Amino acid sequence: MLDRVDEAGFPITIYGIYQRVDDPGLIANVLAEGTAADRDGGPLPGAETMRTPVSLSNPLWNVRRWGDREFLVPLSAAAPPGVWEVVGTVPARQEQNYIFRAPTVVDSSDTIVYSVYFISAHTTTPSMFFDSPPDSGYSVDNIAPGVPQNMTAAYNTGSGNQLGWDPSPEPDFQYYRIYRDTDPNFMPGPGSLVHSTATPNRTDPDFDGGMVYYKVTALDHAGNESGPASAGAPTGVEDPALPARFALHQNVPNPFNPSTIIAYDVPAGGGEVTLRIFDVNGQLLRTVADGPQTAGKKRVTWDARNDGGNSVASGVYFYRMTAPGFAKTRKMVLMR
Repeated sequence: MLDRVDEAGFPITIYGIYQRVDDPGLIANVLAEGTAADRDGGPLPGAETMRTPVSLSNPLWNVRRWGDREFLVPLSAAAPPGVWEVVGTVPARQEQNYIFRAPTVVDSSDTIVYSVYFISAHTTTPSMFFDSPPDSGYSVDNIAPGVPQNMTAAYNTGSGNQLGWDPSPEPDFQYYRIYRDTDPNFMPGPGSLVHSTATPNRTDPDFDGGMVYYKVTALDHAGNESGPASAGAPTGVEDPALPARFALHQNVPNPFNPSTIIAYDVPAGGGEVTLRIFDVNGQLLRTVADGPQTAGKKRVTWDARNDGGNSVASGVYFYRMTAPGFAKTRKMVLMR
């Protein structure tokens, strides 16, 4: 009621915002190393442009400066208990409501961390203050980082597919997640997550070829995840060179559900190729390739069904490729 143009007794000139210090180490530093800040007749921090100087000559408080920060240390039991830091000021403008964006100690996520404040209304009379009761609040970090920018993917590099993107500019960035799938329109999820890294690049050691797709997201310290980035300009997706020899590659994805891709190479001249799938007991379940093959990089999809069209159960399976002068067996895992 004193924040009025026609107030003649104790007109309010400025509001000070104070945050309680809950860090014992900081309190100890302020009390041991803080210097007296006799600001009688001087403005509050952040109020240097105010025309009317504001005094902190208050018998309830001792003002201490530590570094470039100022704190109030209570001198009377009538003051709100605790050490309080000056976090800002708001000029009195005869408003019905005032808004001030106050800092919090941390962004609360799994655990809510309260920050406690009080407001002090300063008048034109140096020793006249009106302090509010302390109140508290907390902030929740529910804003996800931005999508990683300028993602690239280089396939068939000889050492694994190479991914890269711009570093995240977010101040609370924590790490990236890399997802991989055989469907270019896949949605990132636990089943397609293949790696986490804090660096904006990655060489995929499990695959070196163009039959898989990648997406990258950024996460902050509270676990908020950005939308996915996809490679804007993949390179080396199709390798024009013919394979130099027969080869059988690891299936992708692995583990898988409900289907997986098996890639193999046939060198110049081609040849008879047989590719069969067995269970752990050595029982033949499915023949996915059997006959003459032309040269090139090949791929087949196994839908986790046997030759009779029936779905097989979760478990470990083996696929074996035979060709002239070549035989290779690899293991894969079905997880339903």
